Amino acid sequence: MSNALYHEALVAKARSAIGKGRLTDPQASARLDNPLCGDRVTIDLNLADGHITAVGHEVKGCLLCEAAAATIAELAPGKSPAEARELAA
Repeated sequence: MSNALYHEALVAKARSAIGKGRLTDPQASARLDNPLCGDRVTIDLNLADGHITAVGHEVKGCLLCEAAAATIAELAPGKSPAEARELAA
């Protein structure tokens, strides 16, 4: 894949803003901080019957963090927490 195409795909995913914004009353939340660059990502989840029903996120970081959070918000709903963790692999 060319660098330009890769960059375009990342920009498009980050701009999609899927799941952007914190959930009002999340059942679970996680915040990750990168002390080297200052990025901070907070992911909120709601669950029902052992599956993720909603994902929200707040990103204070780079384009790559924005794209990653949008990808999680796009792919995680409907999956169990274990299945969602496998997405990272």
